Amino acid sequence: MFVPGIAQIAEDLNTSTHTVVGATTGFVVSLGLGPLILAPLSETFGRRKLYLICFSIFAFLQIPTALSPSIEALIAVRSVSGFFGSVGIANGGGTISDMFHPSERAYEIDILFFRRFIKLTAYSGIFGWYLLGPLLGPTLGPLFGGLIVQHLKWRWVFWLLTIICTINTVLAFLFLKESYAPVILENRKQ
Repeated sequence: MFVPGIAQIAEDLNTSTHTVVGATTGFVVSLGLGPLILAPLSETFGRRKLYLICFSIFAFLQIPTALSPSIEALIAVRSVSGFFGSVGIANGGGTISDMFHPSERAYEIDILFFRRFIKLTAYSGIFGWYLLGPLLGPTLGPLFGGLIVQHLKWRWVFWLLTIICTINTVLAFLFLKESYAPVILENRKQ
């Protein structure tokens, strides 16, 4: 979301735009490495607990990102937040597998194309909805980020993320239930 504000960030933090790209690089690298640790942890401690911890830390880390006094601080905080932000990637597939039968995860849809009645088969289902986030985020994020940067300052991208992530975290605390069967059974025993 903050890519449209790279020039503003570089000017505000007295650095080059190339250096500011390091914040995105750190975030994406951590986003890729996070699932290597978080996915196995969810098999041990349960998905809900991991979601709540990571959602909370990710939401909190948006505050120091918005207040970053230097490019070094921005890169460091963005890199750490990428790790905790990867919990959806790490556990999303497992959560869907816990909650839905394989036939409900993806099912075939026949599509009529251009009135020529060419039969195409597409796959949809709950997994299709899950994939909308990773597919639409990189598409819509720069659009919304550009609007925010144009009318406000780059720091407001992270203040808005703080608000959205905090709402998401509160909703998760209220409504997110454990989905991993061994943890549910262990909780029932106690």
